[in-house]
Amino acid sequence: MTRDDHGVMDPGVIRDRFLSEFALALVEGVQLQEFLDWSVAQIGRILEVDRLTLFLFGSGPPGESLVPRTSWAADGVESVPVTIPISESVVSSKLRQFEPMVVEDVAASPDLGEIGEALRGLGTKSVLAVPIGIDGALRGFVAAATVRACRAWAPDDVAFLESAVHHLSAALKQTELVEELGRERDRLSVLFDLASAVQRSTTVNDVVETALSGLRDTLLFPIGVFTLISPEGDAVIGLGGYGGTDPGDFFGRIPLTPERPTVSFRVLESGQPLIVNDVEEEPEGPSKERFRQLGARSFGVFPMRSAGKTIGVMSVASRDTSRRIEFDDVETLQSLADFVGVALEQRRSADAVREAMREARSLADASHALLTRTADRRVLLDQILDALAQYFGHEACSLFLADHDRGVLVQIGRRGKWWSPVDPVSVIPLGAPGLIPRAARTGRIVNVPEVESEPDYVIGWPEARSELVVPLILDECVVGVFDLQSERPNAFSDADARTIRAFAERAALALRLSELVGTLENRTRVLETVTRATQLLNFRLHAPDVLTSVVE
Repeated sequence: MTRDDHGVMDPGVIRDRFLSEFALALVEGVQLQEFLDWSVAQIGRILEVDRLTLFLFGSGPPGESLVPRTSWAADGVESVPVTIPISESVVSSKLRQFEPMVVEDVAASPDLGEIGEALRGLGTKSVLAVPIGIDGALRGFVAAATVRACRAWAPDDVAFLESAVHHLSAALKQTELVEELGRERDRLSVLFDLASAVQRSTTVNDVVETALSGLRDTLLFPIGVFTLISPEGDAVIGLGGYGGTDPGDFFGRIPLTPERPTVSFRVLESGQPLIVNDVEEEPEGPSKERFRQLGARSFGVFPMRSAGKTIGVMSVASRDTSRRIEFDDVETLQSLADFVGVALEQRRSADAVREAMREARSLADASHALLTRTADRRVLLDQILDALAQYFGHEACSLFLADHDRGVLVQIGRRGKWWSPVDPVSVIPLGAPGLIPRAARTGRIVNVPEVESEPDYVIGWPEARSELVVPLILDECVVGVFDLQSERPNAFSDADARTIRAFAERAALALRLSELVGTLENRTRVLETVTRATQLLNFRLHAPDVLTSVVE
């Protein structure tokens, strides 16, 4: 007969007192794991069983295995294993219906099925199990067991264990709430740290690198990438990433088309995050192929938003099941994506202001070289070319003037890598193929980010990878073109084109001014010649009168 700490031997009084102390301890607040350990041990002693275990289903796929949250065993009795490979689906129907399972002889109960095999494997003779339900869901059960002899469970045993489990369910719910609060605190702390680091970043590249570092080093995702919607809205452009096999893996341009919808297209269309826990379950397409190349097993794609507008996506992926995107991760990752979206828009706005100021300075400095009244056209053309090369020229640039009478473009000069003193003067027919004649014929800027993919491209400088051609227009007539080339793809931005077009307008006006100055100087010289001739003629006509006056 069990005696409690007060010397009481009546089983009913011992059980009632324990339940009262149990409930009081929950109200007062205790260290919950220690409390669970103590309560399970007390229940086992009061019931006078060999083992008493609180089983919970694992955190993997629903009901994947049983995990003892806490267990007690009498002296000389072996404790239960750390996990028991049994699924929720084969748990006794009584437990799934939230009814106690009472088995006096496990060996004589073949209807127990898989759970009976597990019990017999543990050496169990008799078992009394009561389900644990939290918010209407079966979360596990408490099992009292004997291993040394079979036991006929009395109704009082069942009632006491049901009451104790009711209190244990409340304790577990309290534990889960505390753990959830702890996880939420950790998520908010991580998010706050990442958001603070992102906000301290001063450029778009800094924002992206800081966010990627947080995904990799803090949130522990092996693959991460950021992309922005292109200005035209027909593609996403990579800003950077990690986890690929090549540095250029995350800087490409991915079309957004409904015919071959990528995961980015689907997320941008829905405005909601997309979580895929098995890449192989995705339909065939460019995204599935890409994730396979990266070795990803699962991934998540999150829209980046700013001021109510979606501006791009953030993607993370994992190569194994050790870092899957859990439900709790979604809110954290979406919040981070939005933080990054706002920061990117702020930095892009600041960069746009700085770029506008830089453009204005470059244009002012370049235009200063045109403030001359020289009538020497060759001098002015050299000044234009030097200013073009110094402020806008990238690796190579040249200037062509149009000769409409002959129907050709005449190269006046070159600067940069594509130049040598012995270069012959190039003459290109206006009707010829190529980017330079096209700009001259149409009067429009031609900006080709990848010359290899441009069918109208004619090789000039072999190292060129991108080319920008800007026409010089005066009185709605093309008088020449600037041709700029670079060894890098995508070297010329829309801002470059705008600034060089403004410089081209000034250069065309400078050429017109030079013509006017030349005309004026020619007229001045003619007038000076006429004046001198007139003076000489007058002198000769009146010379006799002058001599007579002198003699008199």
